[in-house]
Amino acid sequence: MVDAYFMKKDFIGPVLKMDLQVITKTRTDANMMYLFTGKQNAGRGRKKKYTKKIDFKKIDKRIFKLFNTDMLAQYYVAKVYSVSLKSIVKIIYMLDVKTKNMK
Repeated sequence: MVDAYFMKKDFIGPVLKMDLQVITKTRTDANMMYLFTGKQNAGRGRKKKYTKKIDFKKIDKRIFKLFNTDMLAQYYVAKVYSVSLKSIVKIIYMLDVKTKNMK
């Protein structure tokens, strides 16, 4: 587990090449995008991979699925695209039960 400072391609890339996984907190202003899962347009051109940027103050609960709840928080999980890492990452979103703020 590392600090949010280390969520950079220069650090995470070599660690992943060593067959290790990295658990890190991300910044609240991190540039992450939802993956596109809809029907692709027929015809020429590149297929659509991503949709809109994630607003961490208001997540799309159709994509982020609730997987655990306890007395302190609700935990949501989703696979999203990290623009800074240029890869798909699994993210866990923790929502404080009392204040309804992200942790």
